[in-house]
Order: sequence, then structure tokens, then C-alpha cells
Amino acid sequence: MKICTFNANGIRAAIKKGFWDWFAHQQIDVLCLQETKAQIHKITDICWPSGYYLAYSDADKPGYSGTAILSRNQPIYTKTHFDFPLADLEGRITLNEYPDIQIASVYFPSGTSSDLRQNLKMTFLNFAMQSLFRHDHHKPLILCADVNIAHRAIDLKNDKANESNSGYLPEERMWMDQLLSGPWVDIHRKIAGLEEVYTWWSYRARARENNVGWRIDYQIVSSAIAHLAQKAIVINEPIFSDHAPLIVEYNLTL
Repeated sequence: MKICTFNANGIRAAIKKGFWDWFAHQQIDVLCLQETKAQIHKITDICWPSGYYLAYSDADKPGYSGTAILSRNQPIYTKTHFDFPLADLEGRITLNEYPDIQIASVYFPSGTSSDLRQNLKMTFLNFAMQSLFRHDHHKPLILCADVNIAHRAIDLKNDKANESNSGYLPEERMWMDQLLSGPWVDIHRKIAGLEEVYTWWSYRARARENNVGWRIDYQIVSSAIAHLAQKAIVINEPIFSDHAPLIVEYNLTL
């Protein structure tokens, strides 16, 4: 089974750049989208791929945030509200449950715009640890997300220059350390080993052309099924967004 996570930075913009044309040839079973930037009742102009069930969580604010999951198999349950206003009002979590597994698409907040947003980001991280990553899940979870954190020095080009910047702050990296010391696995890094690989590049200073990037998009999975991941690849070309799609192949079915 192929699972793809992708921050579209606006689903309409990604489609105009040929995302659906590319998607049609990838045989992806589950697509987790972040930052759709579209409210579901206003996107009648989008033609979703046939043969997929759509689960969608949008933000109250137009043109902002939003997550979605497209899956070949119909989920038995979809959850988009978690009694946590930062997630619910900004459409930051879509979670599907299937007979033997759960899959979530999550868009973690960025803290780059202000101290207030950074504080809200840390609040979201605490919520995620207590809710999404709790230890008593009744089914294994594959969480696909733009976490907006580079975990270690290998996960961004200029680590020393970014130690005081949101996305690579000590407290953010400590949160990742804590998360991955428990029953959770960063599958991409597990498979990639020490390979230099990024999933996001700034639009400034020709960052993508020079591969000055960050690895902030993840598939984090329950350790009980981590051994079922067989292959992970970042799709650097063609370009649909400032993020690149991350595809992981698993030896499992929904």
C-alpha cells in the first residue's frame, strides 16, 4: 500500500501545476493533504480523482490551513473535530479509521509569524502528545503531517544558523526527541538512514535550486507496524508546492 503525504500550499494552486495529472500515474492508495487553503462548500470548481473517498477538514477562515484524506477504501469512521479550538477552527486534523488501522493528516502550526503563534504552536504540540500520540490507541496509527519541525541537524541545510528560529528551536527538537523515544517511529528517517533529504524549501534566495531545505514533512507510525514500511521516497520533480510529496510503501492493506 502506498501512502502519500503532501502540503499543497493551496490545493487549487497545486492542481494548476499538474498535481492531479501526476497523481493519476502513482497508484497511491491514501493521499494525506495539508494546507488545502479551501473551504469545502466553496470548492465546486475542483474535480477530485475518481475512485477515492474524500474526508475533509477546513478552516473557518477562507484561504487558510485545512487538511484532507483521499483513500481508495471507505473509512468506517472519520473524525475532524477534537474539542481543541486551534485544531478545529483551523481544520488542522483529519483522521480516518479503517478495520485494522487509523490514518491521520495533520497540519501543525508554524511559529514563524509571531511570538503568539509560536506559543500556540507549543500548545498544539502538547495537545498532539496527549491526544494523537497517546499510548492507548486501540488501532495502529499512521500520522502524515507537516510538523513544521526539523528534528536534527541532518534535517536542514543550515542547522547552526537556525537554532534560534521557529522550526528548529531547542524546545521543538526536544518535543520530537520525547515523541520518538516512545512507541512512535519516524519512518522516512528510519529508511533513509543518514541520507541528506528535505521536503520543504523557501521560495527565497533560490533555496530549492541550491537544495537549501528542511525536512519537516513526516509519516510517524506506531512502532508495532514500523517493520511493514518498505520504501520511502520524496518526489522532488515535478514541483507542485514549496513542499514535496513524501510517499511510503507499506506491506499492509486497509
